Amino acid sequence: MKRISSTGGNVNVLSIVFTAGLAFAVCGALAVLTVTAAPTAALAAGGTLRVALQTDIIAKQPHRLMEANFPWLLAVYDTLTRYDNTLVPQPALVEKYSWSADGKTLTLSLRKGVKFHSGRELTSEDVELNFKHLDSAKAASQLKPILGKITGFERPDAQTLVIKFKAPAPDFFDTAERMMIIDPKAIDAIEEGTGPQVGTGPFIWKEWVPGSKLVVERNPNYWQAGQPMMDRIEYTIVPNREAMTLTLEAGSVDLIVTPDAKDVLRLKSNAKYAVIPSTNQTPTMYLGAYVTAKPLDDKRVRQALNFAMPRQRFADTILLKLSEPNCLPWPKISPAYDEKLAKAYPYDLAKARSLLKDAGVQAGLAMNIGYSTGQKELKEFAVLYEQELNDLGLKVTIEGFEPAVFSTRVVNKQFKNLWLGVAEGAALYPASLLTQNNPWRAGNNTSDFRSDAFEDTVAKMSTELDPAKQKGLFARANQILIDESFNMPITNQPYFWVSTAKLSGLAFSKSNMIVFTKITMSK
Repeated sequence: MKRISSTGGNVNVLSIVFTAGLAFAVCGALAVLTVTAAPTAALAAGGTLRVALQTDIIAKQPHRLMEANFPWLLAVYDTLTRYDNTLVPQPALVEKYSWSADGKTLTLSLRKGVKFHSGRELTSEDVELNFKHLDSAKAASQLKPILGKITGFERPDAQTLVIKFKAPAPDFFDTAERMMIIDPKAIDAIEEGTGPQVGTGPFIWKEWVPGSKLVVERNPNYWQAGQPMMDRIEYTIVPNREAMTLTLEAGSVDLIVTPDAKDVLRLKSNAKYAVIPSTNQTPTMYLGAYVTAKPLDDKRVRQALNFAMPRQRFADTILLKLSEPNCLPWPKISPAYDEKLAKAYPYDLAKARSLLKDAGVQAGLAMNIGYSTGQKELKEFAVLYEQELNDLGLKVTIEGFEPAVFSTRVVNKQFKNLWLGVAEGAALYPASLLTQNNPWRAGNNTSDFRSDAFEDTVAKMSTELDPAKQKGLFARANQILIDESFNMPITNQPYFWVSTAKLSGLAFSKSNMIVFTKITMSK
């Protein structure tokens, strides 16, 4: 068996109005922003947290955003900043940051004394190298588009990084929120699978047995005084969801990630357990279509598929009313959410049949639907959806792929018909989803969908500072998404964690990554 082991608060803000990570004065002009963090008070620590995961971790690409890694990334790594509940970026590895008046220059001041698990002190050069690594083919990072907005880096000293932009970048802090800061000297070994993950996070990577377990231990030199609270985290891979829930009920683990909806409702009524819902109302479950393949190159066919979706039945019977149908990728907390367009495609087989007839689709047309075996609900949706498509005279084949294989196929555009997926990041600034997420981004997306109007809208969205103009751009992008239907949202996936009632302090980033620093276990 292969093992990889390692030997190794308070915020002061100027009086400004924030929107999507960038700050604006009330009068509408860009304000110079400075955010500074105060020291964190010391807290006690101790004990082992046992976590059960359904999907094995994917360790070679920590700059690539993959849901399978969300339960452990912020244990080993830190990010530059972290959003609060109002999407205002708060200091993390960056102690202070400031924008120039024109929004084209960002100065990041790093915390002094922060060390990688290797013992090296974090420097501005390390942060610059992390940004540049996003361009690496091996990184396969969805965050790479930020590099197209950056004209250069300057390092006045070891703790200061100045980033120059071509134009204002209102979505920059979405990258700062999700880019793990890796020790550049460890990246090659990580990508080759021969070395441990090396970050600055609250826990140090100790042992990984692929397909079985991951062990991380408390970082005694963590920059947040007195944190983390726990001494050790042990992750166990339990591929079956029902079995994963049973490990919690048997007392073998303390926390499980995304159990079945029926188990969420059942355990919610038991005082021995705590059900913790995500406040982010994300990710987005969707049906993707490869639009260069006939007949999916005709948007009327894609619109027909949209009208044939049994969204409400899926939400009621499979998700047990823990979520609502949504024809847009955005959750309700997003500034791009539109209540009317979220209902643009009500279930209507007659309308679907009419559109297929207009497009010249003949009965017996074969359709293939791929899905990740790590998403049980999507398989159940595929079964429901198959019935509707059969009623329309289509012949459907459903095929499951292991999560890592599915992710690779999405990134490399290997689905040539239909697939069911889950998209992260819709709760952040809307331009981030449409520039960074492989299935949804304008240009070079999984669907091979191209549109000058869409790409122009997203490009303007990525640099626009005026909130009123942003709103207009969001509306224009939504109209294109609804009309073209290259991706067809189903609902925002209900995201829950269930723990023993003894656990407290569990928190989450805006990308639904677990934050471990303040977790404690009572006796």
